[in-house]
Amino acid sequence: MMAAATALVPTLAPASLHGRPRCGPPNHGHVYTLVRSHRARVFSDHGDVRGCLHGHRHSWSLTPRLHGDWTSSDTESFAKLVFSQRLVGYLYFYWHAEQEVCFARVRVLDLKTGRLRRSLLPGKRHYPGADGPYGRPPCGPNPERIVMKRNASIAWLTVERRSTEPTWFRVIRVDSRGRKTLDEGTAIDAESLRRRGSTITWRSGGVRRSARLH
Repeated sequence: MMAAATALVPTLAPASLHGRPRCGPPNHGHVYTLVRSHRARVFSDHGDVRGCLHGHRHSWSLTPRLHGDWTSSDTESFAKLVFSQRLVGYLYFYWHAEQEVCFARVRVLDLKTGRLRRSLLPGKRHYPGADGPYGRPPCGPNPERIVMKRNASIAWLTVERRSTEPTWFRVIRVDSRGRKTLDEGTAIDAESLRRRGSTITWRSGGVRRSARLH
């Protein structure tokens, strides 16, 4: 079973956007826009979540294993969509029911070529026995916010909850220099991660911190 991200609310898109024809099929019935920018659109087509660039014919699946197959016992979902020019970044989940395995990645997809630019583990668990949804083993720390540049450099802030411990946060970046944990602990503001140009900022213990994305 494919589950869409609950944080996304279907919205209607106009027939054209800034003079460009909207990509993908028009909204009707089981086809509807989930989120859009001035250059791109992500929509559900009978449960298959797809992304495209306005003015381009092709669309690409963000849920490529099940393509919206509601009869499957497995679950595929996405969340935390963010656009940067022709790229879309998002958190991807796949739950294999038979093997009881959860697969999570932070992905960056090129909506012009369909190329998967990045597919990254969200991070290691700070609490080995962290709580998972619905009694399932957790996929790992869940990114609360994702920011991205148009060169596919990306950063995210993970949240790991456990009923008997303080919530644990991490700020992680991946760019041309590789992967690095920039900050971690219990005092980070989960909603504070921002990007302005090549600078990302967040707050920890009430103090504003920053780093560069190359």
